[in-house]
Amino acid sequence: MGKLLSSAILAGLIAGSTMQAFAQKDVQEAIRWERAKERAAARQAAKSQNNKPATTGEADRTVASEPAKKPSGVEEAIRFERFKEQAAARQARKEAKGEAARTK
Repeated sequence: MGKLLSSAILAGLIAGSTMQAFAQKDVQEAIRWERAKERAAARQAAKSQNNKPATTGEADRTVASEPAKKPSGVEEAIRFERFKEQAAARQARKEAKGEAARTK
């Protein structure tokens, strides 16, 4: 009985340490992923800073534009609702056209 109990405790410790190792591996992988994203964002920012607008020789026609404003959550929600309404209207037109074709 003592050997069985000690075997069970040893197995539990090994399983627990294995689970902890997997959890640490997941955390380390998440940290590597976040660092890679930050490096990519920094590279992209440096690249966009270094890019100069192409000129075609007509300086008066080139316009320096401001960077696009990121829409807020409310604006995105409104845009999504409009999209859904347009999709519903398209679907209704398709169904009406199908009904008209079936009744002929």
